[in-house]
Amino acid sequence: MSRRVQVDDADGNFQYSSGWSAIPGDQYNNQGNFGSTYSNTLHSATTAASFMYTFNGADGSVVGTINISNNSAGVIDPTWECLVDGKSIRSNVFSDTENNWILCSWDSSTVPLGQHTLTVDVKSSGRAFLFDYFRYVPSPNANVNNTDIRLDYTDSALKYGAGWDVLANDLGKSAPSGGMPVSLSFYGTGIIWYGAAPMNQPRGDSIASYSIDGQPSTTFTVPGTPKLTQYNHFYFQTPALPLGHHTMVVTSGGTTSQTPMVLTYLIIKGGSVQDPPPLNGATTLPPAASGVTTSTIIPSGVTTTQTQLLPTSISTAAGASASANVTGINGSESRASTGAIVAGTLGALLLITITVLLIIFWRRHKARQQKALEKVQVQQPFYSDMHHPHHGGNSGGLSHYQILSNARSPFRRPEPSPGYEAIIPSTHGSVAPLLPAGGTSSRRAEHLAGSLPQAYTAHRTPESNTNHGRVVNHEDSGNGIRSTSSSQALEGGVLDLPPSYTVL
Repeated sequence: MSRRVQVDDADGNFQYSSGWSAIPGDQYNNQGNFGSTYSNTLHSATTAASFMYTFNGADGSVVGTINISNNSAGVIDPTWECLVDGKSIRSNVFSDTENNWILCSWDSSTVPLGQHTLTVDVKSSGRAFLFDYFRYVPSPNANVNNTDIRLDYTDSALKYGAGWDVLANDLGKSAPSGGMPVSLSFYGTGIIWYGAAPMNQPRGDSIASYSIDGQPSTTFTVPGTPKLTQYNHFYFQTPALPLGHHTMVVTSGGTTSQTPMVLTYLIIKGGSVQDPPPLNGATTLPPAASGVTTSTIIPSGVTTTQTQLLPTSISTAAGASASANVTGINGSESRASTGAIVAGTLGALLLITITVLLIIFWRRHKARQQKALEKVQVQQPFYSDMHHPHHGGNSGGLSHYQILSNARSPFRRPEPSPGYEAIIPSTHGSVAPLLPAGGTSSRRAEHLAGSLPQAYTAHRTPESNTNHGRVVNHEDSGNGIRSTSSSQALEGGVLDLPPSYTVL
């Protein structure tokens, strides 16, 4: 059977006309054998009134407390009419006072799945019309959240242990003896259990217990069967839970001589039509419980007992197990959070390590480059006069020399011819002396001139066959404007020339 949405009369989505009043259900809870009012609330109308409710679904039922009078003339008070999208639905009348009575209902053949508006019109001459809740099957795409969801005992989410029996007349399933568990994984904020008490069963009170998320279990009393079968029989309601996925395990504790525990349906508080996926695997049944120590508490007139932990374990589909005092979902979330923190820390350490290694590699590479540059930037050697003495001659014969400017690239050297002497400029501005033409010294000069950059060549005229001097030509950039400054003769036959430049 499909899950149904159950909307209490106190829900704010009901649109009540004037003439309604909200009342507690206490004065009616002990009426009849159809159980107590839902959430102990009712809406009462003792005059003409109506309400409307919009829903997305089908298969609806308007449920309340039937409390009519039928006088000798056959006049019924109150009367009501249910309409869905303006279409009238037949009313269901009963002469006795009963809670959880279906005042009107329809199925999908009458009202198909879809968006609809329910209207209930009431006429009363003073007798109270009592509305309790509206129940319907929601459409698959309906956006229904944080509401009450009804699960019948046949729902596939319920996992029964061995020994549960199906009762006749669709009363539910019963556990005739102790140690029979049933579990449910659900999404919501709590559970309400409703059962039945068949009159043909043993009538002595029995006990049972429930545990939520492996927490300490709570025992409750299963009341003995009275003379009449009891329907919609309230067993227990869990405390309010945080909205989320939870697991409940209920275990019978009676004997075959006591009233059996029966499940007819459950109400999931704060549920949704489409539950989010759980964080861990499905929960399987624990073994039978024993040795429960209890202390009695009595909330809302129902005897319950707070107990110690059940000596059981809960196994998940993944094969992991946890004792009953461990909340499986919280543990899973904690492990997931710890794993994320560890992964993030390791990732950060790896990134820092890679960065440090790159910096070290870059610094070593720069150091090798610097050493290579230092080896290249070595000064050219000087050739002093002490290695090559001056040749005698007229030190003042400056007219015997003609300075030839190399108009081509300073790195292209004209070949010296016999009778010439070469000047070998240094990259640091020092100048080698003029060497005698011809012979070993001349060849050595040519060799040196070929291995170093040369910007100028000194040319000796034939008139200076016998006299040798030195010409010092200062080198600057090698290209530029030719200098017009006069040369300067130095002592010892050295001609000191300023740098010459070519016109760009």
